[in-house]
Amino acid sequence: MKVYFPFILFLFISYQCLCQPVGNSKIYISDISIGGNKSVKNITILRELALNEGETLTLQELNREIKISRDNLQNTSLFNTIHIKYELLKPDGNDINPDFGIPCKIRIEVQERWYYWPWINIKLEDRNLSSWLKNFDMNRVTLDLGLKIDNINGVGQKMILGCSVGYERSLMLSYKNIILDSAGKNIIGGKIYTHSNKTSNFGTSFNKPLYIKSDKKIDRATGINLNYTYRADVRIKHTFSLNLEYSKINDSILFYNPYYWGHRGNTDFTYTVKYKFENDQRNYYVYPTSGYYLSAEEIIMTGDKCSQWSTRTSTTAQYFKPLNKRWFLSGSLKLSASASRKRSYILERVVGYDGVSICGYDYYVIDGQHFGVFNSTVKFLLLPKTEKYFKCLRNIPKFNPVPLTIYIKAMGDAGYIRNSHAYLTNNMCNSMLLGTGIGIDCISYYDMLFSLSYCINRSGTRGIYFGINIPIM
Repeated sequence: MKVYFPFILFLFISYQCLCQPVGNSKIYISDISIGGNKSVKNITILRELALNEGETLTLQELNREIKISRDNLQNTSLFNTIHIKYELLKPDGNDINPDFGIPCKIRIEVQERWYYWPWINIKLEDRNLSSWLKNFDMNRVTLDLGLKIDNINGVGQKMILGCSVGYERSLMLSYKNIILDSAGKNIIGGKIYTHSNKTSNFGTSFNKPLYIKSDKKIDRATGINLNYTYRADVRIKHTFSLNLEYSKINDSILFYNPYYWGHRGNTDFTYTVKYKFENDQRNYYVYPTSGYYLSAEEIIMTGDKCSQWSTRTSTTAQYFKPLNKRWFLSGSLKLSASASRKRSYILERVVGYDGVSICGYDYYVIDGQHFGVFNSTVKFLLLPKTEKYFKCLRNIPKFNPVPLTIYIKAMGDAGYIRNSHAYLTNNMCNSMLLGTGIGIDCISYYDMLFSLSYCINRSGTRGIYFGINIPIM
């Protein structure tokens, strides 16, 4: 033992001396190589990186930038798996350039997703899955048919061409993420559509939506949407959009609700201009566990030959904090205020519409002109990301292995909706709304999210609620 001890001590000291320069010295990124991408072009991947060839940084900064780059690529929804590794040359005196630092090679390996999907979607025409299951009305189901492509020309352009039958009949062509410059800062997109319904939500009573049904089409609309996005940074965007729409409704809708859209005519041509700022620093857009999100939005709409106008200003702040490897805390605050020349029901729908929700109120809708909603969640990682290989899928690697991550959660929400002309039967507006609950979330590949929760609200209403999000559909 006495013979080997000096030798072991020498190796330990040598290792410390060799490693010390890397921690204190600058690292120079000499090369970035990419593999595994057969459809996606290299430039599409390089745009999302927080790293650049020729950049000089410390080892700690390198590890942080690699994590950010991996998150950025994951949020493109173009890849199933992303692996980023680096290789440092032996840090002896001959390899270190005092002007640049230690040379470093970055290697990125990705597994692409499947980008061509038959657009076959069963859409439940209710505020959420729980509301539809409670009423279970098969007449309130829409079947979407068409084609969805998520990566045209290898640069992430997305197109949907489809039609709908059932509750809603429609035709739609959407084409977005058209990048105009090599830096990826200027992006345009557009959509043209037409749809019609034989059932229409014309009002609210006892905090539930009211519907009118007919054998004929009672609600029709045709429109075009154009949008332009300036991407100041990978995670900072300014989006401007213009929507032109011609609408026609049956006289029976105005008979039941004269304030349906702010005037007594059954046709309307509306112009909607929207600006939205987003600063999205979340690690995973579909199910974030760290980072923050800030947005501000201004919507101006005019109709009825410009005699009717309305404006809405909204802001959202979200914060996600990992407490340790298993526990996570999140909070979200959304505030909105609106003004309108004339009272309009379709402009005042809040809770139950457009992603505004309060735990325990899934079966209700609440209308108003101004609102504030706070959502908080504590999550526990029950099953870390696990990948299961199936023999039946061995020949289709884009679907194998099947990943699964499971969280259990506790929720606590609060909200207040201000309605200056509420009906007596709609007693949930102009009062504090509180809800709490527990639940479970399952995340799989292609950003699929399944949720099950048990909630109770301030009124004492209890319920089991379901949620599902399948982006590929």
